[in-house]
Amino acid sequence: MAGLSQSFIDEIVAVEDAAALLAEARRSGSKNLARDGAARGARCTPLLIEAADLLTALGEPAEALVILRGGLGLTGPTAPLQHAYARHCRAAGDLDEAARWMQGAMLRARATAAMAFELCEIEYARADPQAAQDALTLAVRLRWLDPEGLRSAFQRLADAGHGAAAIVPAMMLHQRGADDPALRRTLADLFQICDPCSELPEPVVSAMRLDDPVTMLHLAGSAAHDSLLEGFDTAGTIDRARRREASDRWIAEPDLWDFLRRRIERGEPFSFVRMSDGEGRFVAGARPALFPWLEARNARAMLAQIWMNWFGQDVDLAAPERLSALVDAFETAIRNAGLVGRTSAAMYEHDRRHFGYRAALDDWIDRPRSAASGSAPANAQYHTEALNALLLSRHDPFLAKLLAGQDFIGAISPHAGLAGRLALEIGATHHRDHVIPGETRLGRAQERADRGAHFPMVFDRMMAEIAVPHRGACFVVAGGLLGKIYCERIRQLGGIALDIGAVADGWMGFNTRGEGFQTAEPPTP
Repeated sequence: MAGLSQSFIDEIVAVEDAAALLAEARRSGSKNLARDGAARGARCTPLLIEAADLLTALGEPAEALVILRGGLGLTGPTAPLQHAYARHCRAAGDLDEAARWMQGAMLRARATAAMAFELCEIEYARADPQAAQDALTLAVRLRWLDPEGLRSAFQRLADAGHGAAAIVPAMMLHQRGADDPALRRTLADLFQICDPCSELPEPVVSAMRLDDPVTMLHLAGSAAHDSLLEGFDTAGTIDRARRREASDRWIAEPDLWDFLRRRIERGEPFSFVRMSDGEGRFVAGARPALFPWLEARNARAMLAQIWMNWFGQDVDLAAPERLSALVDAFETAIRNAGLVGRTSAAMYEHDRRHFGYRAALDDWIDRPRSAASGSAPANAQYHTEALNALLLSRHDPFLAKLLAGQDFIGAISPHAGLAGRLALEIGATHHRDHVIPGETRLGRAQERADRGAHFPMVFDRMMAEIAVPHRGACFVVAGGLLGKIYCERIRQLGGIALDIGAVADGWMGFNTRGEGFQTAEPPTP
């Protein structure tokens, strides 16, 4: 067996090229591109119809008829009939006929990844591993449609003992958000027993990013979340959130501006910190004893994933004693905050993919206070929805009204010039920037260059350099996990710290969180 014929592969690729040409012709109104698309996709009836319809719309009905007549001249059964016949041949054990008619169906219709996986399975059964791998290579070049077809391909390939190949349709489902906990669990198990980077063709490995540590961390983290979620009563978690929001310690979004303004006017040391799914991963990964149902590998996966997201570094490079001290410092920062941004009941109901992380975080916050030095009493702390910082910025851009009247503004963020810009907005005469490494998602050269530098090197320097010029001086902080600890340091020194997170990116012209995060015009250099 020598694999799939090059002519078949070329024709399948030609169909995809034809589809791209027709898409461009539709955008540009180019008759020539429509003609080229029809010529390259001459074996594919749906593309001939699309080309004819397009040429008619562009004023060339006679050409459209010529193209359609050429299609009528094609011999043989229709693509759906060929596909069905191939499946029945496979079920009957006639694998040669199954392969032949499956290829015919793929040529006659515009093939999908799911069809290529069916061909892959047939070729494995025919004992032609090269043809099977050729089909896998085709699959990643085709459209990733038909979730049920992909799911069926995953199951059949896995059941047949082709675990590495089964990883490919499963990863397609995972990357499209069309997977589920059972599939993610099986996929994680396959990675434990297979080495897809050595068992699969390089184009497949590259297309699916199977050699990318970040992709693997994301997958492991997703499976770990499923495991974490199993230990929580989802209805009970939401109910506790509702009770929290009904208490007098909850600051609703319409009241948040006034609440913070009063603290700023008093000039007393205060910190507002926000926590979400990222901090939940950190807590579950760093304090696994709090969640005894969580397997060690899953706890480690969550910690490794969020550490890479935040710092671009393997968590194993952090000295164990420094990591332990960091967890303690993070806990102290949260316990001493006057206002903590948390997950609301509405967010729990909206964001199911991060439910377990958020539940772990809430469970940790609500546990009895540890003996952390200087921890404030639990009844001194207020809570609000973590996303309210974003809404606050929408209603009061740059927090100009909230911070009005301040003679000083400080900033800890990845953006040089943030404090200066805020000083202009609020009329402050003095400002100070502390610049820290940003997260990878900022996408700038400086983030790519300083991966792994934030902790402990920059962190230690920041903790030594932070200076509060007078009691009640205000700082905005955008520093992820370490930002909470910077907030606590500012509070200890007598200042007021507001954890604004990715809002700072928007102020400086970067949208790092997608829809909903508005960006201002970038500051003039």
